Amino acid sequence: MSTPVRHNFQRDSVIWLDNNVNTSKDCAKARHDLQAITNSVKTFSNPNTCVDFLLRMNSNNELVFFIVSDTLGESIIQLIHPMSHVHRIYVYSSNTSNIVSWTNQYDKISPNVFENVASICEQLKNDRKKYENDFVAISFVSKSEIDAGNRQDPSFMYNQLLKDQQLTITASQQLQWQHVKKVFRGQGISTCEFNKLINGVGGLLSFNNFLSTSLNRNIARDFAEPAKYLSDETSAIFSMNIDSHNCKCPFIVVGNLGFYQTLEQEVLFSMGTVFLIENVKKTSTDQWEVQLTLTDNTVDNLAHYTAKVRKQIHSSHLLISLVKLMDEMGQYKMIDVFADIFAEDDIIHQHPERLAEMQHAMGTAYLSAGNKNKALEFLENSLTTYLKFVPADYSSPSPTYNNIGSVYLSKKNHKKALEYQQKALDCQLKASDPNLNSIATYSMNMGTIHESLGQYNEALVHLQRSLQLQKQYLGEDDPALSLTYDVIARICYEKQEFERAASYKKQAQDINQKVTNPDPNSLVQSSIWAGQISLLQGSYNDAIGHYQCALTTQQKYLLPNHPSIASTYNHLARAYYK
Repeated sequence: MSTPVRHNFQRDSVIWLDNNVNTSKDCAKARHDLQAITNSVKTFSNPNTCVDFLLRMNSNNELVFFIVSDTLGESIIQLIHPMSHVHRIYVYSSNTSNIVSWTNQYDKISPNVFENVASICEQLKNDRKKYENDFVAISFVSKSEIDAGNRQDPSFMYNQLLKDQQLTITASQQLQWQHVKKVFRGQGISTCEFNKLINGVGGLLSFNNFLSTSLNRNIARDFAEPAKYLSDETSAIFSMNIDSHNCKCPFIVVGNLGFYQTLEQEVLFSMGTVFLIENVKKTSTDQWEVQLTLTDNTVDNLAHYTAKVRKQIHSSHLLISLVKLMDEMGQYKMIDVFADIFAEDDIIHQHPERLAEMQHAMGTAYLSAGNKNKALEFLENSLTTYLKFVPADYSSPSPTYNNIGSVYLSKKNHKKALEYQQKALDCQLKASDPNLNSIATYSMNMGTIHESLGQYNEALVHLQRSLQLQKQYLGEDDPALSLTYDVIARICYEKQEFERAASYKKQAQDINQKVTNPDPNSLVQSSIWAGQISLLQGSYNDAIGHYQCALTTQQKYLLPNHPSIASTYNHLARAYYK
């Protein structure tokens, strides 16, 4: 049986502020009890030092449960209460009547009155359970998007791919679905998300983490109850119908082995499990109920791009696949967390090939995130690792040479960029079984570097070689050919060979018109390059149209904070400025 993995990638910790926290025997015992609940317990006796520590924490990846004595709490509360990563505050006093008057002013302070830290422990356990339960975010795909087959909510797709990276549950742990018709889940939902639910009937819903449900409706009701008293949340019970004939989703009966050890009849679903939204209604007890039906995770109209990315992120180790997935979806706020996990993973470091692959994945992700120095550090380490167990001209290091070249190109060091691209190309050309796709890619990269230097004839030599290779292993209507035709057309325009450029551009357009299910990235690149050509010709309105087309496509399959979207906005700004 595999070890459970914390699924939200947030590190929770207890921070405890008290004048006597480091000297009292009672405090030492309480600290031991707290460490049984969460691994990280930080203690402070000085308020200024404590606040400085909180300010330095990463608010995206940290979750703080804050414990403070009444003697220090009233003076510090105004500073820490607004911090987004401070989730819950517990104030204790030997004279509880002294603290009630001011604690009621702050909604993060636990309403319970505590005489000591020992009495806080049980409440802390319950609050962590509640947070874990309500943390499960939801992604949607509307009915119109399913019917159109041309869009996925980016976070919906992200979690379908993330689900693929989980370990398979053994047959002995599987539940016999013929005995289960319905399970329940209760939680608070933000007002914004709940409005999406109401408007999403007929569409799909995916819970973005491992999903804890129960065979007992009353247990779900108890979890939903606290949200009734929160102004920004809606209390909801999810009633989930199970069709035993169509159920292909990984799941497990947790029983008393799960995180919620006091609960019975718990059923844990795999991350990214998909449901059809049947109805959203209010019951006779004034409780919102969301009626769902478990559905097959593979929806044909939404599967094409997901399948492509699934192939791209495949690797020899779960962590490597997760890093690749993070990079693909532009979720770079997690990159330092993965770097920390990698640094502590002894298994990866014991296998040179896996180590080199992981270093390469981290370097590539840092390059995408714009951290060139970190990218170069990881990629050079990857190359060093590769060269310890394979010859310099073996094909394995070629992607790393290529990406190091990309780092140098981003640093405007064209000489170094060409040097490493040539090494990447040489690795493939000298290999016993060269990869034509890689040779074509590296040739195109060298062509674009020469283009950026204004060396158009040299650029065309490399690009023509790339095109000839692509024709050997790609279909005549493959979108990748369209991209190459576009690049060659752009260079011909730069050389003012307009008739030749128009010929290549037409070949690209002919391919695009035949593609029924185009790759979004190919569409974006084609639109960007068409915009650049229009700029060169002085057709600024056409350029704006092409860039807007690229942006519209990106917004359909990328998360809003993806760097590529920012780059397209930059192209648009330049076109408007002209």
